[in-house]
Order: sequence, then C-alpha cells, then structure tokens
Amino acid sequence: MEVLLRSCLDGDEKDGQDETIVPLDYEKAGMIVDDDLHELLVRPLKPGVRLTAVFDCCHSGTVLDLPFTYKCTGEIEVITDNHHKEVAMSLLHAGLSLRQGDVGTTIAQLMEGYRLLKKPGDNAEAQKRSEKMRRSDADVIQFSGCRDDQTSADATIENQATGAMSHALIKVLRDHDRITYTDLLQKLRQQLKGQYTQVPQMSTGRPMDMTTEFIM
Repeated sequence: MEVLLRSCLDGDEKDGQDETIVPLDYEKAGMIVDDDLHELLVRPLKPGVRLTAVFDCCHSGTVLDLPFTYKCTGEIEVITDNHHKEVAMSLLHAGLSLRQGDVGTTIAQLMEGYRLLKKPGDNAEAQKRSEKMRRSDADVIQFSGCRDDQTSADATIENQATGAMSHALIKVLRDHDRITYTDLLQKLRQQLKGQYTQVPQMSTGRPMDMTTEFIM
C-alpha cells in the first residue's frame, strides 16, 4: 500500500496537504483520500468502540485524519511552523547571487522565497479546525510508520520482507506482555532510531491517558 500527498481542500491539515492511498485500480477508480477514510472508518464508530489501525506506509502520519498526535512524553503535539527564517535566507542568497551576476540563481532563490512565504505557517487554526471536524468519541488509535513528510522503509529482516515499523511494533509487543501507550511509542521509535530516518507516529480521535496499558 502506498500513500501520497495532495493539496488539502477543507483546511483541516496542518501541513496543507491531504494524504491519499493509492489502490491497485487507482487509474480507473481514483485514489482514496484521508477525508474519505475518516468518514468511512472513524465517523460511524460509537462511544465504547475501539479501533486500532496500523499504517506502515509513506506519508501516513495523519492518514486517518485523527486530530491528536502524541509525543514520546505522552503529551499532545501541536506543531506550529514558521518559515520566516527560510524566506530571509532565500532573499539573502538571492542578493548575493545578484551581486555576482548570477541572474538564474537569483530568480530561483526569489521564487523559493515566494513559495515559502505562501506555504502555510502557523497552523494552530488548522489544529483547532481538525479537532472540531475530526474528533471522535470512540477509542480510535492509529500507529503510522512515519510523519506525513517522511517515507516508511521496506526491510528484509531475518530473510523476511517486511516494513521496518511493522517489524519493530511486533517485536516490542512480543517483548512486553504489558506496556503503556507512552512506553510503546518510545520503544517503537527506539527500535528504528539509528537505522532509519522515519519517526513512527501515534494519533487518536480524542485526548487519551497515555499511561494506560495498550490493548487491541
């Protein structure tokens, strides 16, 4: 299964992009957008129902559009990006290139600065919109292989083809009969650290106590 990115149309994505699953028949039937996954898999669930989903695929950090993503400390992560420094650096490089008579690089740096300037910055409003639109009263928990801006690695471990995150998740659960969500996320990331660049994510449909024990 592969997940791609496309421009977000409803303003609920903090990075300004929707995630889409690419099915085998995508050329005829199209891609499956994360908004649709949420409506089909999450929205119908009633309080007391539990869904644990695992997506070990590229750009899958928020593929179920769950509004709450967690740090290893168990705290909810709110990402606010500010591109002002990057814009300033692009303008600086453009100025230096212009002094050297390099018109092509000057134009390229100016265009990059403009692109960064138009890129969504402080995404607190997108976070609020996501919480309002995507919150679920059911117990919906998603583990994903990486952040939205990363790829999930394929691996061959013990002569078996697998996903790096899938293998790590299975190993951690096999090694620990009882484990909290905080410890599970920490150990999952530790398993991959130093071998892969991807950072596994955990998100939920409503705020949860990360010190509770993991259950399926």
